[in-house]
Amino acid sequence: MEIDISKLKYKFLVVLKSGASINITNLITDCSIEDPDGEISEHAEMTINNILYGSGRISSVITPGSALYISSDWGSGFEEIYRGTIWDWDDEGSTTDKSFKFSVYDILKYLEQSEDNIYFPAGLSTKSIVGNISNKWGIPFSYTYSSITHSKVVLPATELSEAIKTVLDDAQSKVAANYVILARKGVMDVIPQGSNSTVCVFTGREIETTSNKLSMDDLITKVIVGGQQDNAGKVPVEAAFTGRTEFGTLQKLVSRDEDTTLNAASAEAQKMLKEHGNLSGDREIGAPDVPFIRKGDKVKIVTGSFNGYYYVLGVTHLPVERRMTMQVKSVTQESVPIKSATK
Repeated sequence: MEIDISKLKYKFLVVLKSGASINITNLITDCSIEDPDGEISEHAEMTINNILYGSGRISSVITPGSALYISSDWGSGFEEIYRGTIWDWDDEGSTTDKSFKFSVYDILKYLEQSEDNIYFPAGLSTKSIVGNISNKWGIPFSYTYSSITHSKVVLPATELSEAIKTVLDDAQSKVAANYVILARKGVMDVIPQGSNSTVCVFTGREIETTSNKLSMDDLITKVIVGGQQDNAGKVPVEAAFTGRTEFGTLQKLVSRDEDTTLNAASAEAQKMLKEHGNLSGDREIGAPDVPFIRKGDKVKIVTGSFNGYYYVLGVTHLPVERRMTMQVKSVTQESVPIKSATK
């Protein structure tokens, strides 16, 4: 698929709390839609002309709680790419520059802003726990990620987004694929990383800027599991796991107390190697906008030191400029060979 950015179109529609809608497409002066790494909610930052509207200005009716819908046409008609609620509103200076700004967050912001006492008995699946939390908050969900059976989950006074990630992290430590949490058209979507059906290809002629940095700072190549101290104060090594030792030995410890099984401690050690067993990097490309690309997508990049398939860790779309930036990670970095030795 080739996208002609000269023909790329966006449509911005605000739906007020009263139910009335306003097309603000021609009022947009600046916009960014950010799907950030490390957060589950996607947000948009908007600046629009504060035109006269009714008996005042349009900022008097577009207020927090209103909804924003963004659609784009890249060749086959308009398709919704974002919806959210106006969260922050800033009308400062509007009497002189005739513009105002507002921030918009998708439905997953409610999970990031809410807390609850989380308890689930042992024996429930990942899908059922995530679904229970989302349904309790009135958020529809779709789940295609792997699902395991969990032990008892007790998380007092915990943000709902953190509770969901804790359960999914447990599942992820036991399966091959990483998970991604997205909101699409008002539905929470839990999917495997790289499950997009359309893989976009970026070559030198499409890429505007690149940044590719690698570091050993966060690298872990060996993790040992220590048991309980003996009478002399010595801590026995009960298990050891090694990864990319061609970079040397960079070792971390997992301490096992009397309430933690060796299997659980070993799983934590292997998770540490999986998450930190490769060089950390800051890989970013700037390219013409592809409106439907989301965090978690797999893309192909061939230019300079980029050559292969990559997962999108985060993406920022700039509709006014018809550009985007993506933070990416090589697909090959997902596989860390782990050797184990149990004492």
